[in-house]
Amino acid sequence: MASGLNRRDGKIVSFINMKGGVGKTTSSVTLAETCASEFGWRVLVVDLDAQASASYALCGDERYEAVIEADQSIAAFFEPVTEGRTPRTLSAFITEGEAGDEGDPIVDVVCSEPSLRYTERALIERYYQLRLKRVVTASAPEGQTRRIMRESLGALRTVYDLIVIDCPPGISIFAEAGVACSDLIVAPTIPDYLSTLGLKELNRKFIRQLRRDGNLHGRMAILPTKVRSADATHRKYLKVLDQMVSSDELEAVLLDSFVAESSDIARALDSELRGERFRDKYGKVREDLVALAEEVKGLLEDDNGHVESEPSHKAADARRAERSARSSAA
Repeated sequence: MASGLNRRDGKIVSFINMKGGVGKTTSSVTLAETCASEFGWRVLVVDLDAQASASYALCGDERYEAVIEADQSIAAFFEPVTEGRTPRTLSAFITEGEAGDEGDPIVDVVCSEPSLRYTERALIERYYQLRLKRVVTASAPEGQTRRIMRESLGALRTVYDLIVIDCPPGISIFAEAGVACSDLIVAPTIPDYLSTLGLKELNRKFIRQLRRDGNLHGRMAILPTKVRSADATHRKYLKVLDQMVSSDELEAVLLDSFVAESSDIARALDSELRGERFRDKYGKVREDLVALAEEVKGLLEDDNGHVESEPSHKAADARRAERSARSSAA
């Protein structure tokens, strides 16, 4: 396996936040494509967000519609479970990335679709129907979904170097399942007041509870997104995030890397640009995306889940300032 990780022990990274619009899907797709292109990793994206934005970005409109027509989505994978049956292997629902010119990022995907919302509802309804019938062996939908995802993705760890999960925003059965089987949980966060509130709620009502119940073993990392370095509010809340992590108010590490607000990224996620070389597709933000991927790789390669030496706040600020200057110059 390329770049230090052992292919027999592929890693799982999930992206989640209570708040929508923070760059969750963008971060999922860009990390997947960066690792595939720059590290030569075999990468799978599992789209658990019913909005299916990651699926559209990776497949394109026409191919995505064909996948849904063929019942090859994550909703179709879970459909038998809503009826009390065992699902087929998840590998049967993988849409393989299309090969293009040398240097293109090739990423496989398990697509989502809007009906996933109804699948989740059906899982809950079946559980309560069984409880009303006094079926004592009935499994709570959260636990059942966690078990299925953990087993299904566990089998794929031997196939992929990296599995990226795009979780739905907020708290849900599928968000919990995605986070529970992850080695690293990344919370993309815009450095502003409302996004910071959402991060606090994610940590307090979701991450801590899962950890207390023994259902969460991965480390959490905060990724600043849509950063405008010249914006005083953004500069203020980058410091607030740093303070929250330093004081243990958030059980997480604040990544040195960040994703600047950039039209290059918005352009790159246009499905019509699939097949374009990675360096051309992401343009001036490529260097920042590679820096983020390297930092994530470092966390994943650490068996103890801790970086060997935490950078000082001044050093971290210096690195952020350097990247801000590059982004502003771009």
